[in-house]
Amino acid sequence: MHQCAGLLDSHLPTGTLPVVSRTLSLAMADNISKPERVFAALRGDEPDRVPVSAWWHDFAREWSSEGLAEATLEAYRRYDWDFIKVNPRACYYAEDWGARYV
Repeated sequence: MHQCAGLLDSHLPTGTLPVVSRTLSLAMADNISKPERVFAALRGDEPDRVPVSAWWHDFAREWSSEGLAEATLEAYRRYDWDFIKVNPRACYYAEDWGARYV
């Protein structure tokens, strides 16, 4: 048992879960498909949970289209996101202004 579990439980009525546990349980619910969840949210309907995704730069792998696609799909599958946000290289905007990288 985690050392904080007893502290949380001692402040709750018998038979209830800590708020964090209820929240995580709801977030892990998988009642509808990922596309259904995203489109429901975009329509303004209430999905089973908020669609989740994230993005960042993988500087070492984003210099080729293959590397960028590989890194993006790897993260999508690893974290089980609901959608993919395609993110260009971190320096794409500077290249439009004439910057060159060696």
